[in-house]
Amino acid sequence: MSVIRVAVVEDDELEIRKVTEYLERFRDENGLALNIKVFRDGEDLAEDYRPD
Repeated sequence: MSVIRVAVVEDDELEIRKVTEYLERFRDENGLALNIKVFRDGEDLAEDYRPD
């Protein structure tokens, strides 16, 4: 099974929780393997991004 990588870029903690809960529910309902990583802004994403 391949892993789907998902980046969530958000600075609001409540919104981060909402989005990650939705993604986790989607993962569980569909039997997927998701790797969810949270970034606080686009700069964090750009600095930490590592392509596979």
